[in-house]
Amino acid sequence: MHSPVVVTPAEPSSVVSIGEAMRHCRIEIDADDADGLDQVTALLNGYVAAALTHLEGWESKLNICVAEQALRQEFDSFDQCLFLPLGPVISIESVTWRNSAGQMATVAAADYSLRTNSAGMSHCRFRNGYSRPSDLYEIGAVSVEYVAGYETVPAAIKQAILLMVGAWYENREETVVGVSVASLPNAVAVDRLISPYRKMVI
Repeated sequence: MHSPVVVTPAEPSSVVSIGEAMRHCRIEIDADDADGLDQVTALLNGYVAAALTHLEGWESKLNICVAEQALRQEFDSFDQCLFLPLGPVISIESVTWRNSAGQMATVAAADYSLRTNSAGMSHCRFRNGYSRPSDLYEIGAVSVEYVAGYETVPAAIKQAILLMVGAWYENREETVVGVSVASLPNAVAVDRLISPYRKMVI
């Protein structure tokens, strides 16, 4: 299977806002200190983005999309159902294919639908009457673009991100004076919070 490609990345602030991160880290900035607010905003934005990178995406901690984003999944051939590995899938935006000469064509939206089973696994399923093309380019001929991510991020995942942001803010250097294991701390609660949302890579 080809690795999914991010077409439009997620916006970290859509998951955890700067205000939420500041309250969690107990940061107070004077209303007149614009420079200080800019510095804290940049720092916390970086932590939230790093937490998302750790949790979401292909072969990540969870193997899902936390924040809403656009993805492209390529396949070498057509099948009745094409598996979309990163979910939760919100919608399929388009299905295209290339012939052996490299020419692109678009599959009509009426010829496929999004199907998601009880385990949360999603597929692009072609209708029975659709005649699937066979004169395909040799690799990555079929492309499905789709939108995935939680429309409302589960509270447990959001809390796990805040725990990571708080730990990184309190330990802003890689080494900690007086501590034998010199690395950023891992909150034990993080794994417990996110474990129900972890998907296996097929």
